[in-house]
Amino acid sequence: MVSYKSSANHQQKNKSMKIKYEMTDLYQGESNYNWVKRGEIILEKEISKDALIRLVKKELNISSCGCRKNNFGSMIALYPKDSATVVFINTEY
Repeated sequence: MVSYKSSANHQQKNKSMKIKYEMTDLYQGESNYNWVKRGEIILEKEISKDALIRLVKKELNISSCGCRKNNFGSMIALYPKDSATVVFINTEY
């Protein structure tokens, strides 16, 4: 589990944010869970969705990889290009 103090320059709300993420393999385009890498990040303040994605990609060492993004409200799915993997990001406030 990693805790960060947010230092974004945009206006932020005063509520904490918990980010849970998992990265797993794909089989025929579906999440397979043959292997999985999970993590959790707790922030003192809320951050934007784009900043959240950058933070999770940094934790998974895929910052330089472009991703297709599907946003489902409180859950985001990232599909790194040229990789048979998916990253699921869930947020709790």
